[in-house]
Amino acid sequence: EETLKTFGEKKKECESCRQEAEQLRSCGERKAELESTKKELEARKESLKTLIGFVEDMEKAEADLSAAALHFAEISEETEKKRNTYLTLNRRFLAGQAGILAGELKDGQPCPVCGAVNHPRPAVLEEKFPSQEEVEEARVLGDSFVQQESQAGHTAAQCRTALTLRQETVSSQ
Repeated sequence: EETLKTFGEKKKECESCRQEAEQLRSCGERKAELESTKKELEARKESLKTLIGFVEDMEKAEADLSAAALHFAEISEETEKKRNTYLTLNRRFLAGQAGILAGELKDGQPCPVCGAVNHPRPAVLEEKFPSQEEVEEARVLGDSFVQQESQAGHTAAQCRTALTLRQETVSSQ
């Protein structure tokens, strides 16, 4: 009976060992699965890091475009003001020149501009009108703002292109 008891214990012990061996075999398979999952997750992590870099580049491009568009709007507004200033000064200058010429008109003598001998409504000379130099300075200043506006527009267009490329890159990820 003791032999049977020992045999029963040994049989149980063998069964326990077999179960443990089976568990160990399945642990090896599970380990391989986990290692494969780990590699996939590491690859995904790297892909996400790359995507984050692309998104950060895109956000910077958006900020650059926003700043360039704002600068363009400011320069455009100032350019318009300078253009209007020049046009006003030029009109006043020409009116002043017409007033000077009109001051020298005499009935019966031809007008130096149109040749008419009758002068029913001669131009009135303004008390103060801009000089030719002031008009020229305003024109030069206006021209410089036109150049700045053109450059600002070009810069904004480049920023728009850069943003579009970055948006396409992010979308393709």
